[in-house]
Amino acid sequence: MKKDFWEDWKRKNKIELKGIEVVKKARNLILKNLPKREIVGIYCKGSFPRREMNKSSDIDMLTILKHSKYLPKLERLQKANKKSLGLPVHLSGISIYELKKGKHCKTSKKKASTSRVLKQIPNYKITYGKGLEKHNFPVRSDKEDLESLIKFYKEYLIPAYKNKKLGFSDIVKGTFWLVEDEQKFKTGKSSTSWRNLANSIKDKKHIIHRTLKLRLHPTKDKKIRKEFLGKLIKYISSLEKDLKKCQ
Repeated sequence: MKKDFWEDWKRKNKIELKGIEVVKKARNLILKNLPKREIVGIYCKGSFPRREMNKSSDIDMLTILKHSKYLPKLERLQKANKKSLGLPVHLSGISIYELKKGKHCKTSKKKASTSRVLKQIPNYKITYGKGLEKHNFPVRSDKEDLESLIKFYKEYLIPAYKNKKLGFSDIVKGTFWLVEDEQKFKTGKSSTSWRNLANSIKDKKHIIHRTLKLRLHPTKDKKIRKEFLGKLIKYISSLEKDLKKCQ
């Protein structure tokens, strides 16, 4: 039996030990409630496999399913168990059908594009199944991914935060995704760690450095939050200008 990816970790801290416990519970929950024959793979992603968890972190699991008809059941599992496993848990899913089509079966502004999922798969950690080979599916260009993510931020993420449907931590975490796509577009490189991503950008005025500080030291100060949101909006505007130059 293949060992879990965290078994080779040295000096696990208390948060990581709790994360391991919760990942096991989440994995068992998925395996008990969905037909195993339908499950291609279960991945763990986010701060836990990167060993960047803090007190406000959640556990992110991605399940690859053969058929889309089982996705609603996974969504129901997410709603029913989001806060019952010991840490906040996000159980997302995507089907082979969606990956082949290059789009989700149901339009949802809350879902990452199929292309982004495929590009990030190598950075996720498999906890069950064989996993995917991304070259078997259509993938968009880095420019198209960045354009799509900017649209997502402008039309959903920022308005949802302003309407108090999302928390400030979602804005901070989301900014890392934006910077990741910017770097892939500009340099062709990506990072498996948010710290490494910040260290790779030497410009100390870049929003990544402020983002990392807020990730490591969360704040409830309304003035600081408002200031950061303003910087994020300016950053997005600068990205749009960079994209126009490449047209």
